[in-house]
Amino acid sequence: MVCYLITAPLWPIIENKGIHIFEMDNRYLQLVNFLDSTSDHIEEFLMGEFLPFDTDPCVHKDAIYQRLVKPSELDTHTMTALKVLLAGLAKLC
Repeated sequence: MVCYLITAPLWPIIENKGIHIFEMDNRYLQLVNFLDSTSDHIEEFLMGEFLPFDTDPCVHKDAIYQRLVKPSELDTHTMTALKVLLAGLAKLC
């Protein structure tokens, strides 16, 4: 989910020659704010409904993505792991 909802949508923004490096500050601030708030929206994140870049929604919804957002008996454990991972990413960013 981190790849599909954060990394993959961020990469085209970084590579976009129409976006100046000075404009990236707002994008990274948006990402940090998103990561800080994911603990309150972890279930929506796991379902693919809570997105960091609402102005550039480019989530590739292939078969793997569809399987990841499908409810599972492991969702409770996955949400716990995501809370820790995303909080760590927020501090790193």
